[in-house]
Amino acid sequence: KVSAEAAAAAAAKVHEREKAELETRLAEKDEELAAELAAAKEASTTAASAAKEKLKKAVAKGVAAEKARKALEEALAEKEERAAALAAELEKVEAAAKKAEAAREEREKRLAEVSETAESASERESAAAAALAA
Repeated sequence: KVSAEAAAAAAAKVHEREKAELETRLAEKDEELAAELAAAKEASTTAASAAKEKLKKAVAKGVAAEKARKALEEALAEKEERAAALAAELEKVEAAAKKAEAAREEREKRLAEVSETAESASERESAAAAALAA
């Protein structure tokens, strides 16, 4: 009876020791998994923050590019307006030059006519003077 009790007590001790070892290993494994989970969460948070910053930078670049595009379009539109205004001004200047040329030609024509008339009158006067003298 004593040896059965001693064997039972020894078996209980072995069982308790094995149970304690298993609980220790389970606690260590829990700690390992908790550490891995914390590291994974930290890595995930870091990656999410980096991605968020990258996205912010990309959006900022996109906004800057859009502003630059609008500014270039506005500058192009202004230059096109200026070119159209210069073309219209050039047309006016060319028309004025043609008008001035036509007026100059008309004056030269009149001057030539007046000159011819004066020569004719001078010739008639000379002929009349010659006739009087004769």
